[in-house]
Amino acid sequence: MAPAVATTAYAMHPIATTVAPYHEAFQTELVTTWADPLTPPDSAWVGIGQDSANNGGLRLPRSAIFERKASFPVDLDAALDGIHALAQKVLGARDAEMRAELARRRKTALATPGSDPISTSDLTTVTVLLAKTGKQMVFVVRRTLEVQLLGPMQKAPPANCLPGQPCAQMADFRAPIFIHVRVGARYTLNADGALVEETVFAPTGDGPS
Repeated sequence: MAPAVATTAYAMHPIATTVAPYHEAFQTELVTTWADPLTPPDSAWVGIGQDSANNGGLRLPRSAIFERKASFPVDLDAALDGIHALAQKVLGARDAEMRAELARRRKTALATPGSDPISTSDLTTVTVLLAKTGKQMVFVVRRTLEVQLLGPMQKAPPANCLPGQPCAQMADFRAPIFIHVRVGARYTLNADGALVEETVFAPTGDGPS
């Protein structure tokens, strides 16, 4: 018999309940404000692995996790496959929305005379934590789209020189502008192997709006 799924005090998003690929029920709460970091606030967690992938990819740090298998003796292969599938679905479903928001913010930034684009990046990071009690394992997935621009020329502040010390006026400069759009999800797996919570963090952005 499959282990029971833990209940929570908050109301479930009515259209988001489904079945995990490894036959354990899970629940989803859509959070409309971004929490950063997405990691649990309890200090009784140990970071056991992290991996990053570029260009919208997603990798789970399997080798680091399996080194701790004795601390969390469940079918981690099945669990990781399930979490990977769920996280990819979450990130993929928000792709168009993220790119549209990034384009909108970039257009606003470029409207400032003298702003020039430098680079773009698409980074997905997965962090894995284990409760010190060994009762839960948490997977924190976040994807960040970023544009970096050079802003308009700024006047350097006046030199502030100590008497008798060498001193030179700082040159005028162009400060970089970073525009981020982020989306994330957090998955909690219990010691019975059941995925008991998926929390999806709605897209948000930093930079000119």
